[in-house]
Amino acid sequence: MGEFLYSLVGIIGISFIIYKTLRSSRSVKVKSKDQKRLEIIAEYTEFLESTLIAIKDKDLQRAKKISLLKKFSDELAMNVFFDKEESNEIILNLSKI
Repeated sequence: MGEFLYSLVGIIGISFIIYKTLRSSRSVKVKSKDQKRLEIIAEYTEFLESTLIAIKDKDLQRAKKISLLKKFSDELAMNVFFDKEESNEIILNLSKI
């Protein structure tokens, strides 16, 4: 009798978990490829501008800019949203800031 009760509780518990998982009302908003790409570029631009504004010395500012552009280039090379040509174009646009 005890084994039957444990089995029944287990089946009810698993059924409840499956029901809740399948009936989840939480919707996942998926961003389009273009939205995500624009978001990534905007984040790089904002970060670069805010970092460079804080530095007053032009030589130090140039060195930091080069360092950040190398970092961004490495990150873009690993990003699935951008191919090599697009990455180079983005870095070129960021270098004009």
